Amino acid sequence: MTIPSGSEPESAQHRAAAGGPSPFVPSERRPGQVLAAAAVGFVVGFFVLMNALVLVGAVRLLGPVSAVFGAVYLALAGACVWGSVKAVTGRGGRLLTVAGALTGGLGVLGLGTSLAQGAVNIWSVLLAAAGTGIVLLLLQSSSREYFAARGAK
Repeated sequence: MTIPSGSEPESAQHRAAAGGPSPFVPSERRPGQVLAAAAVGFVVGFFVLMNALVLVGAVRLLGPVSAVFGAVYLALAGACVWGSVKAVTGRGGRLLTVAGALTGGLGVLGLGTSLAQGAVNIWSVLLAAAGTGIVLLLLQSSSREYFAARGAK
Protein backbone atom coordinates (compact mmCIF):
# COMPACT_ATOMS: atom_id res chain seq x y z
CA MET A 1 0.00 0.00 0.00
CA THR A 2 1.46 3.35 -0.97
CA ILE A 3 0.65 6.61 0.65
CA PRO A 4 1.22 9.76 -1.34
CA SER A 5 3.99 11.93 0.07
CA GLY A 6 2.85 15.06 1.83
CA SER A 7 -0.28 13.53 3.26
CA GLU A 8 -0.53 12.30 6.82
CA PRO A 9 -1.47 8.69 7.45
CA GLU A 10 -4.86 8.44 9.10
CA SER A 11 -4.31 5.51 11.44
CA ALA A 12 -1.70 3.32 13.09
CA GLN A 13 -2.19 0.71 10.37
CA HIS A 14 -1.38 3.31 7.70
CA ARG A 15 1.75 4.41 9.59
CA ALA A 16 2.90 0.82 9.95
CA ALA A 17 2.19 0.15 6.25
CA ALA A 18 4.13 3.28 5.30
CA GLY A 19 7.16 1.98 7.19
CA GLY A 20 6.87 4.48 10.03
CA PRO A 21 6.82 3.63 13.71
CA SER A 22 3.54 2.39 15.02
CA PRO A 23 2.40 4.30 18.13
CA PHE A 24 0.23 1.36 19.16
CA VAL A 25 1.76 -1.78 20.57
CA PRO A 26 -0.93 -4.30 21.59
CA SER A 27 0.98 -5.51 24.66
CA GLU A 28 1.09 -1.97 26.07
CA ARG A 29 -2.61 -1.32 25.65
CA ARG A 30 -4.23 0.04 28.81
CA PRO A 31 -6.33 -2.69 30.44
CA GLY A 32 -9.93 -1.99 31.32
CA GLN A 33 -9.15 -2.66 34.98
CA VAL A 34 -6.74 0.28 35.10
CA LEU A 35 -9.20 2.57 33.36
CA ALA A 36 -12.04 1.48 35.66
CA ALA A 37 -9.92 1.96 38.79
CA ALA A 38 -8.87 5.42 37.61
CA ALA A 39 -12.47 6.40 36.83
CA VAL A 40 -13.61 5.26 40.27
CA GLY A 41 -10.63 7.12 41.76
CA PHE A 42 -11.68 10.36 40.04
CA VAL A 43 -15.28 9.99 41.23
CA VAL A 44 -14.24 9.13 44.79
CA GLY A 45 -11.78 12.02 44.78
CA PHE A 46 -14.55 14.44 43.78
CA PHE A 47 -16.98 13.25 46.43
CA VAL A 48 -14.31 13.13 49.14
CA LEU A 49 -13.31 16.69 48.18
CA MET A 50 -16.92 17.83 48.58
CA ASN A 51 -17.08 16.12 51.98
CA ALA A 52 -13.78 17.75 53.00
CA LEU A 53 -15.07 21.20 52.11
CA VAL A 54 -18.24 20.62 54.13
CA LEU A 55 -16.25 19.40 57.13
CA VAL A 56 -13.85 22.34 57.02
CA GLY A 57 -16.76 24.74 56.62
CA ALA A 58 -18.60 23.23 59.59
CA VAL A 59 -15.82 23.85 62.12
CA ARG A 60 -17.98 26.37 64.02
CA LEU A 61 -20.77 23.83 64.41
CA LEU A 62 -18.84 20.60 64.91
CA GLY A 63 -15.62 21.80 66.53
CA PRO A 64 -11.95 21.29 65.70
CA VAL A 65 -12.36 17.55 65.11
CA SER A 66 -14.26 18.50 61.97
CA ALA A 67 -11.23 20.41 60.69
CA VAL A 68 -8.97 17.41 61.30
CA PHE A 69 -11.24 15.06 59.37
CA GLY A 70 -11.63 17.72 56.68
CA ALA A 71 -7.85 17.91 56.26
CA VAL A 72 -7.58 14.11 56.11
CA TYR A 73 -10.33 13.96 53.49
CA LEU A 74 -8.71 16.78 51.53
CA ALA A 75 -5.39 14.90 51.40
CA LEU A 76 -7.25 11.72 50.42
CA ALA A 77 -9.04 13.55 47.60
CA GLY A 78 -5.71 14.80 46.26
CA ALA A 79 -4.21 11.31 46.46
CA CYS A 80 -7.19 9.79 44.62
CA VAL A 81 -7.06 12.32 41.80
CA TRP A 82 -3.27 12.30 41.43
CA GLY A 83 -3.16 8.52 41.64
CA SER A 84 -5.84 8.29 38.95
CA VAL A 85 -3.85 10.57 36.67
CA LYS A 86 -0.71 8.50 37.22
CA ALA A 87 -2.61 5.27 36.55
CA VAL A 88 -4.23 6.52 33.33
CA THR A 89 -0.92 7.78 31.99
CA GLY A 90 0.78 4.49 32.89
CA ARG A 91 3.26 5.99 35.36
CA GLY A 92 2.19 3.74 38.23
CA GLY A 93 -0.71 2.45 40.24
CA ARG A 94 0.83 2.44 43.69
CA LEU A 95 -0.51 5.85 44.77
CA LEU A 96 -4.03 4.99 43.64
CA THR A 97 -3.80 1.61 45.36
CA VAL A 98 -2.79 3.27 48.64
CA ALA A 99 -5.50 5.92 48.24
CA GLY A 100 -8.06 3.19 47.56
CA ALA A 101 -6.97 1.27 50.64
CA LEU A 102 -7.21 4.40 52.78
CA THR A 103 -10.61 5.19 51.31
CA GLY A 104 -11.81 1.69 52.08
CA GLY A 105 -10.36 1.92 55.59
CA LEU A 106 -12.11 5.21 56.29
CA GLY A 107 -15.32 3.73 54.93
CA VAL A 108 -15.06 0.71 57.22
CA LEU A 109 -14.23 2.98 60.18
CA GLY A 110 -17.27 5.15 59.43
CA LEU A 111 -19.46 2.09 58.99
CA GLY A 112 -18.31 0.69 62.32
CA THR A 113 -18.99 4.01 64.02
CA SER A 114 -22.47 4.28 62.55
CA LEU A 115 -23.30 0.66 63.41
CA ALA A 116 -22.19 1.31 67.01
CA GLN A 117 -24.79 4.08 67.12
CA GLY A 118 -27.48 1.76 65.76
CA ALA A 119 -27.63 3.10 62.20
CA VAL A 120 -26.15 2.38 58.78
CA ASN A 121 -24.37 5.18 56.96
CA ILE A 122 -24.67 4.64 53.20
CA TRP A 123 -21.77 7.04 52.54
CA SER A 124 -19.45 4.77 54.52
CA VAL A 125 -20.68 1.69 52.67
CA LEU A 126 -20.03 3.39 49.31
CA LEU A 127 -16.56 4.52 50.39
CA ALA A 128 -15.64 1.05 51.59
CA ALA A 129 -16.92 -0.54 48.37
CA ALA A 130 -15.17 1.99 46.11
CA GLY A 131 -11.87 1.72 47.96
CA THR A 132 -11.99 -2.06 47.88
CA GLY A 133 -12.87 -2.00 44.18
CA ILE A 134 -9.94 0.25 43.34
CA VAL A 135 -7.49 -1.98 45.19
CA LEU A 136 -8.85 -5.19 43.68
CA LEU A 137 -8.79 -3.79 40.15
CA LEU A 138 -5.21 -2.56 40.44
CA LEU A 139 -3.93 -5.79 42.00
CA GLN A 140 -5.08 -7.93 39.08
CA SER A 141 -2.33 -9.42 36.95
CA SER A 142 -3.24 -7.46 33.81
CA SER A 143 -2.91 -4.16 35.70
CA ARG A 144 0.42 -5.14 37.23
CA GLU A 145 1.74 -6.34 33.85
CA TYR A 146 0.67 -3.07 32.23
CA PHE A 147 2.54 -0.96 34.77
CA ALA A 148 5.58 -3.25 34.62
CA ALA A 149 5.68 -2.98 30.81
CA ARG A 150 5.58 0.80 31.10
CA GLY A 151 8.46 0.81 33.59
CA ALA A 152 6.33 2.02 36.48
CA LYS A 153 7.13 1.02 40.01
